[in-house]
Amino acid sequence: MQSKVPLAFFAIAVIIASNILPASAQTKPTHAEIQAALDLADRYIRNHVKQLTNNQYQEVPSNQAVIAEYPSIPIKIVRSDGVTIRAGEDTYQGLNRSNYIENVQELDSNRIRYDIGFRYVNSYSIHYHNVPKLRVTVNWNYSTDLAQITIQHIAWDNVVSYADLYLHGAYIARLNSSTVNKSWSFTITKDNPLLNSFRYIERHGVQLAYQYFSAKGDTTLANKLATRLTDRGYSLGKDIYAPMFKQGTNYGYNFVYESGQYGVYRDCYEEPSMLPSSYQYHSKVCVIGVDTYITFSRSSDWLVPTLWAIHLLNKGVGPDTPIFDGYQTWSPRQVARYVESKWIADYGIRSPWSNTHASGVRTAAFLVLETILGYKYNDATSKQYADKAARALLSPQVKGDGVVKRENEDGSVTLLYRPKYIGAFYTAWNGFNYVAKKSVLQQLSDMFNQPDEHPDIKASNAETTIAIAQALRVYDCYNYGYNCTRVP
Repeated sequence: MQSKVPLAFFAIAVIIASNILPASAQTKPTHAEIQAALDLADRYIRNHVKQLTNNQYQEVPSNQAVIAEYPSIPIKIVRSDGVTIRAGEDTYQGLNRSNYIENVQELDSNRIRYDIGFRYVNSYSIHYHNVPKLRVTVNWNYSTDLAQITIQHIAWDNVVSYADLYLHGAYIARLNSSTVNKSWSFTITKDNPLLNSFRYIERHGVQLAYQYFSAKGDTTLANKLATRLTDRGYSLGKDIYAPMFKQGTNYGYNFVYESGQYGVYRDCYEEPSMLPSSYQYHSKVCVIGVDTYITFSRSSDWLVPTLWAIHLLNKGVGPDTPIFDGYQTWSPRQVARYVESKWIADYGIRSPWSNTHASGVRTAAFLVLETILGYKYNDATSKQYADKAARALLSPQVKGDGVVKRENEDGSVTLLYRPKYIGAFYTAWNGFNYVAKKSVLQQLSDMFNQPDEHPDIKASNAETTIAIAQALRVYDCYNYGYNCTRVP
């Protein structure tokens, strides 16, 4: 394997600490345990499909579907001048983003409160920040089945006649100067699809969901997702996660590093129109530049190299056959040995941003690679790591009680009741607790993100949950002969 010096990311050197640990014996999970986790994940994934098509509820055209990034409180306003502004959308009113969030309060384990303001700029470039301004309180534990949402109108700059207020596409009230200090409270079922984010992403979102529902045999949803992708110029299966589903074998060895409008980051090159209750999320990959990110993903991260190694095995490359990936020459087995050095015993594969936080998508990709090497090619070390990774991935999932275990900045743990996350796998964890604290590198990376749609915890997302579910399906197939459709 050729030695290379990792390149800087955002002009900051990423220092990767070695954490080489021997694979220790550990009881592998049973099929019943895996299936229980998959059933919960399926509930979460299906609940976040966006396919509403009527009037203010419209998310997609009637023959299509996308998948929400995460649970949300999707508030929007429609002003009297015809302008619609959705929470978190990456648009501007003059020099300022069109909406903002402040005064966030976590009232207790069940309730959160925050203010959200909507901006307006007139023809003289005068900026107004309260058109309107709202105070939102969410009580997730209002009753057995219902959450309660209270929205108070707290400020109004009288520069338009009115603004109609909606949750997703559900009309709540017409706001104007006479409604300041008025409140509206209503209840909604805790897993209601109207509590999904406006935002979605076609790359790593719709692509993953298409693969997932195809593997599950749900042709109706798979076809709607496929129609969405082809309508927007995507190639089915041209996604970095496609190798986990044994897809993309018709592409070259290095397709997971392909840039340009027909590469794996196509969302950075085409912009679908916003719909009343839906918009495409602008990834930080697009903000910093696709080629810059691909360079980082080759040299200073281990997610895409892991997926690249799976792709090589899918194409019939031998485990010990070295291939040049555009940065270095190495074999699938060498990739596995390298990623094993990122193992945090016994929690998972660490994030590039922290020596102590395990990453959901990286551990998922690692499980697939080690399962193939261990159970198909009889690599004893890979088999041990596959068993440990499968066992580890069963823990950072929100169970049926809806409780998210969050590790705070000071190291304490808070139990938060967020039933909309039931079945989701944490994006990252420390000791199997969802991590709120962030390293300096993670904070710098997050500066390139699109603004939040809401300020509550974002314990998971569609990408992480689908990737981990597929990794567990692969492991289950090799060990127990179940869930074997679209498996490498």
